[in-house]
Amino acid sequence: MKEQEFNWRRALAIATGAGMTLLCTILFGLYLGYLLDKYIGTAPFGLLAGGVAGALAGLLTLVRDMIRK
Repeated sequence: MKEQEFNWRRALAIATGAGMTLLCTILFGLYLGYLLDKYIGTAPFGLLAGGVAGALAGLLTLVRDMIRK
């Protein structure tokens, strides 16, 4: 068997995709927390909770993707 070479482009694409997934889920959580603060008036707790929830959701998504591969 031929030894498989390291493909830096593929590694870069995987890392970029993981980073974008995490960033987008955190930003979405922050946005939902901001809306919650705006309409209910719970500032800054909705923003903080949304950011934490977004980070946890992003990490959960990354872990699920890594387990599948």
